[in-house]
Amino acid sequence: MDSPDRHESPRWDRNPSPPPEIAENEELLKAESIGNTAFSKHWLFTTLIKLIEVSVTWKCNCHSS
Repeated sequence: MDSPDRHESPRWDRNPSPPPEIAENEELLKAESIGNTAFSKHWLFTTLIKLIEVSVTWKCNCHSS
């Protein structure tokens, strides 16, 4: 069923819990979160960078085939 050139989806990490020193300080916790969401700025940018890397790799593989 699986072909050798089948692309696997990348493993996505969950939004990690903040370090204890940030979790205990509400001002720091608000500064790291995006608006009123549970997402951190670090997690968002890390995820975007991974998506760009996957996209570039996929695009290069398509053009070399």
